[in-house]
Amino acid sequence: MIGEDGVRYRCEPAADGDDEKLPVTVRLATQGELAQNQEAIESPYDVEARYRNKSGLGGMGYAVHLSETGDEQRVNLLTHVKTTPANVAEAKCLGAIQQALVKSDRAPKTHLADAGYIAADRLVQSETQHGITLVGPVRESARWQDRVEGA
Repeated sequence: MIGEDGVRYRCEPAADGDDEKLPVTVRLATQGELAQNQEAIESPYDVEARYRNKSGLGGMGYAVHLSETGDEQRVNLLTHVKTTPANVAEAKCLGAIQQALVKSDRAPKTHLADAGYIAADRLVQSETQHGITLVGPVRESARWQDRVEGA
C-alpha cells in the first residue's frame, strides 16, 4: 500500500537479538529505502502480500495459477493450483507448475497457456525438460528499442 506521501511499509525486529519470539515492528519506509529493497512490505496486516499492476489494474495480494484438464469429451478438472505473491511473473511459475504436473503424473501432452506464461525459452524448455508441447500467444517485445524507430 502506498501512502499519500509515497511510502510503503517495512518489517523489522522490535529488539536486538535472535529470539524469534520477539514481536515485529511494522513501519512506513521512505522512497530511498524502497529503492534499495525490492521486497517492500505492502500491508502491515499481511507481510507476504505484494502489489501488482497488470493491464492497468493494480492490486495487492497474491496470484493464483490454475491448471485444468481440457478434454472436450470429459468434465474439466483442476489438476494443479499454485499460489504466489502478486508480484511474481507468470513466466517464472511455468517451470514449477509443469514439474509438479509431471511429478503427480498429470502432465498434459499439450499445455495451453496465456501470454503471461509464454516466452521463447519456455517453449523450448517445456518440450526438452518435460516432454510437454507449450502452446499460447507470444508476447510482444517490451524493449524500448523495438518501439522506437531507428533504435
